[in-house]
Amino acid sequence: MIAAIVYSPGQLVEELLSDVAHVLQGQGVRVGGLVQHSFRDHSDSRCRIELENLDTGAMYPLTQNLGMASQSCALDIRALADASAVLRQAVIDQDQLVIVNKFGGQEAAGSGLRAEMAEIAMAGLPLLTSVAERFLPQWHAFVGDEMLLLPVSKDRVLAWWRNLQAGARLRDTTSA
Repeated sequence: MIAAIVYSPGQLVEELLSDVAHVLQGQGVRVGGLVQHSFRDHSDSRCRIELENLDTGAMYPLTQNLGMASQSCALDIRALADASAVLRQAVIDQDQLVIVNKFGGQEAAGSGLRAEMAEIAMAGLPLLTSVAERFLPQWHAFVGDEMLLLPVSKDRVLAWWRNLQAGARLRDTTSA
């Protein structure tokens, strides 16, 4: 029930996760969680990053403006903590699918949204995320073999969801 879209630099995984979420929501699936949106300002080499709450549309700005000369990490840890509440709420609401924008550098290092991902998995909820190729070893160490790696393909991700739901329906009818 855990799937990760494996991507390389330059692949549009953010748009894919957002598209999948909106397609499934349009089909009546209760999709919770967070998708990432990156915005590049041509006057600055840095990228502005926001997380979107799939339930409400609320945006969480993750990057701080530290000035053009800054070499420091622009991640706003407080905003990330605020956004993490969205994932905990998805567990409380027992959403049918929880999307987490990515298993990235913060998660690979043991922080970020890692604890919330574990909570989602422990609650038995389907989890869809993305992981950069460079973080695959840390992803495998985190989730083990109980997951599926998917390509950057809307059709393949939606097929995973349909197969997951078909298996759930089959289990429901055999246990009745």
